[in-house]
Amino acid sequence: MESYKERHVTWLENFYDLIVAIIVFQLSRELVQNVTVYGFLSFVALLIPVIWPESNKAIDTTAVEKCSLI
Repeated sequence: MESYKERHVTWLENFYDLIVAIIVFQLSRELVQNVTVYGFLSFVALLIPVIWPESNKAIDTTAVEKCSLI
């Protein structure tokens, strides 16, 4: 039977997630006010640089956890 070590989130990670959520919220408000093709493209163009590091952080965290179990 494998034993898994429980990982706790740090305050800094929570703060970073809060900042990302606020940025996505602000971008979505701008999209609601400008519902056009240009508004959607600008939303996507501004969302990608915000979401990309967040997804990389999740992938890296998962990879580190799996490597530490081996």
